[in-house]
Amino acid sequence: MHAMFFRHGMVALRHPYATPAIIIAILAAAIFIPGRRQAAGFLDMEASLTIRGLAILALILGHLAQYVLQRSIFDFSYGNYAVVAFLFLSGIGVVKRYGFGPLGMDFWRNRLLKLMIPLWLTMGLFIVMDYFLLGIRHDGAWVFLNLMGVFATNIDNSINSTDWFITFLLVMYVLYFLVSLIKANPLKKALALFFACCAVFLGIRLLASRMPWIVNNIGIWRQYLFVFPVSIMFALYLSGGGRLPEYLKRKKYVAVLLLPVVFVLLDSAGVYFVFKYLALMAGIVLFAGLIQASGFKSRALTFLGKYSYEIYILHFPFMVRYDLLLGRKPFVAAFFTYILLVVFLATILNKISSRILVSFKHGMGRVRGAEA
Repeated sequence: MHAMFFRHGMVALRHPYATPAIIIAILAAAIFIPGRRQAAGFLDMEASLTIRGLAILALILGHLAQYVLQRSIFDFSYGNYAVVAFLFLSGIGVVKRYGFGPLGMDFWRNRLLKLMIPLWLTMGLFIVMDYFLLGIRHDGAWVFLNLMGVFATNIDNSINSTDWFITFLLVMYVLYFLVSLIKANPLKKALALFFACCAVFLGIRLLASRMPWIVNNIGIWRQYLFVFPVSIMFALYLSGGGRLPEYLKRKKYVAVLLLPVVFVLLDSAGVYFVFKYLALMAGIVLFAGLIQASGFKSRALTFLGKYSYEIYILHFPFMVRYDLLLGRKPFVAAFFTYILLVVFLATILNKISSRILVSFKHGMGRVRGAEA
């Protein structure tokens, strides 16, 4: 039974270039089914969901190249770019919602509940599936750490190793929260956040030689540490009345001309990742400008963007650990069945999590009312 469900080794496609090309063509056709065109703001909710939807697709294709397929036109770096997009949008969203003044405990209550409720539900699902389908029993200490939001990138030390991003995001939130308490103007706070991230970078680098497990478990943080503070700086620029959004709306040809430059930089193997990720963030800004200028809306991308977090925490075990679909033929049919399964589970997870969250908030409201 265990052998039946566990996928052994990478999948060799009969047509390693034609098959991925067909997948991309079908995805592109779905993406360009238009929604109702409407007046759009710069990096508003619709634009953010569109970019998140594109990012989650990139992440899945990147992990497909890294963990499933022996050879294809997909590249594992798509996953890196998706992480940058999620971090960049997260930083902008946090500033829009909470500002950069001294934050209270409401910040943590809202952030933690939104992150942790779906996470705990998926952890319970994967622990049960691992035990009954694969005969895997997880170490109690790591289960406890995972429940606390501490995940390692080492696939052997986490129930779902791609959840390392959640740990990293929580660290960014801690730094953001602490910096918000400083009595200074927003720009100085943003610089303090940047230097705090630099300190984390140096700390990981200095400890790596003495504690190799640091690199194995959180070494991946180093390449993303500057993204969040840069997004905060850009959000502050926007909140201060920055004119770039209006310029891109009037001069959309600028975005059209510069986006190919972004793709060239991303495809340049010799470019250091800092410059690649800066180019990617610039590309996100340009793409957001095009969305604003054109009123473009993709039903598929906004739908995927709405459930992108749930898809993120569900997609990896069903891709790598369980041989339910992706080891089957024909691969195109198996891939889209996998996508539909993960998206279906993500919508259910979102609904259950939302109900739990609403119930919790109602309960907290009653407690506060009784105390008053």
